[in-house]
Amino acid sequence: MRIGVEALGLPPVGGVQTSIVGLLKALARVAPDNEYIVFVTRSEEELDLFPNIHQRVIGGLGVRLRLRLWAQLRLPSLLRAEQVQLVHFMKNLSIFGVPCPGIVTIHDLSRLRVPFGFSKLDILLWRTIQPYLLRSVSRIIAVSEHTKRDLILEYGLPAKKITVIYNGSDFLDGLPGEGRPALTRVRSVLPPRFILYVGGMGAHKNLYTLIRAFFRLKAQGSFPHKLVIVGNRDHPFPDPRVSQLLHQPCREEVLFTGVVPDEELPSVYQAADLFVFPSLYEGFGLAPLEAMACGTPVIVSRRAALPEVVGEAGLYLDDPLDVEELAGLMARVLDSPEQQAEMKKRGLERARLFSWQRTAEAILQLYREVVSNE
Repeated sequence: MRIGVEALGLPPVGGVQTSIVGLLKALARVAPDNEYIVFVTRSEEELDLFPNIHQRVIGGLGVRLRLRLWAQLRLPSLLRAEQVQLVHFMKNLSIFGVPCPGIVTIHDLSRLRVPFGFSKLDILLWRTIQPYLLRSVSRIIAVSEHTKRDLILEYGLPAKKITVIYNGSDFLDGLPGEGRPALTRVRSVLPPRFILYVGGMGAHKNLYTLIRAFFRLKAQGSFPHKLVIVGNRDHPFPDPRVSQLLHQPCREEVLFTGVVPDEELPSVYQAADLFVFPSLYEGFGLAPLEAMACGTPVIVSRRAALPEVVGEAGLYLDDPLDVEELAGLMARVLDSPEQQAEMKKRGLERARLFSWQRTAEAILQLYREVVSNE
């Protein structure tokens, strides 16, 4: 098959970027006879290694609205010229007038469920145009059962049109062992004992509760740990309360690393004593999956799709706004080497259920179904 892939506006870092690049590499490996024509706004070096992936770089599109207008006006003719049999919109939004069967992957409905931090135009697009776009494609991929339920509740879509295919992780395939350069380097620059968060800085990620709970933990026990926060730091923080927290005396105990290169991120997870992710809303939850794959104990909020990913391998924060509850959960894990060992074992077992190969095989089956039915 000759398959078009729309990944315009892919951010340089983040869960969506990691998911799309990981999936494309797996698709190229699992079905080497297929050709993938990938439309991007900047070249992804990792994809250049695959002879059956052909990137079409569309530069100069800039802001999101201009990008969507270009896609609507120009992409249909480019898809015809490329003679693709199917197009997969991998980043939530499709277009009208697609000249072939179309599939769209929906990663989450955060603009509707947790709209604070998103532009009014973005929210308006998801409320007014997105319902028609979703009805115009052949099939929809939801990355979790929770996202599927959100799609049905928000847009009244028929359940049979939506296929749930979970994301994967390839962290298990290349973890550095003790003494390996990547892990040694990370241990040399990070605190010897630390609690880890990896992800965005949006208000719905709930860093305000995480940092307050960490300060409470430090106040109630002799824990030597620091809090390491990995991610693209916004200035100012989307939640201004986070900035206010960082003026408190304990601020030196919180370390923001910025973005960590992909090749070093597994080592950061491995070096942590505990991974905490108290997000208010996730369409999937890639960071907790990565942490489990690296053998790091995980605490997450019992919200949205996170229980689907973590299963019984982690501990759950029932009220993600409860500072006392979160501080208590962190103390419970850090105080018990036995609990840490059990959570590591369960996390590794759970992570093995999610692989990009399995995801790619399920998506290829859907491709074949859609093409044969059109």
